[in-house]
Amino acid sequence: RLSQRKDPLCFLQAAAQMHQSQRCQFLLAGEGPLESQVRQAIGWLGLADRCQLLPFQEDIRPILQEADVLVLTSQEESFGLVLVEAGAFGLPVVATRTQGPTEIVRDGQTGLLVPVGDAAALAAAMDRLAADPALRRCMGQAGTQRVRQLFHPVQNTRQIEQILLEAAEKKQRTL
Repeated sequence: RLSQRKDPLCFLQAAAQMHQSQRCQFLLAGEGPLESQVRQAIGWLGLADRCQLLPFQEDIRPILQEADVLVLTSQEESFGLVLVEAGAFGLPVVATRTQGPTEIVRDGQTGLLVPVGDAAALAAAMDRLAADPALRRCMGQAGTQRVRQLFHPVQNTRQIEQILLEAAEKKQRTL
């Protein structure tokens, strides 16, 4: 979503500040109230030759299969499903240190967390991953393992069922 809450302008500022920027291709997917500003910023920041803006994607899998890193710049993010999706595809992530990302991403292990709105820190984290394929691979593998452990649908369903059974048993005992 191209909105203030998702802060795509911070991402573009960081992309422009990267030392590795010339070696990178940037892809933003989404629509929203900041779309015209995002398009203008891509031009102003000199990113037009390496930054593409796509409309909202129902199925993000083809993009994740081709990506090297996923970047999430949200000012607030209660969960961040795209971070879990990135982990399932073996992608390291760079995300802002907000609610959901701090629960999903292990800083330095499955990705890198940066302060909200800090384009310089974001650029440094993106540079670090752009320059080190081995680190990307290691973090991506760790992300996949973490997603399998914490977000596996069958395993999570069983845990929820167990909690509900225990709650029902407890209620029966108190009646």
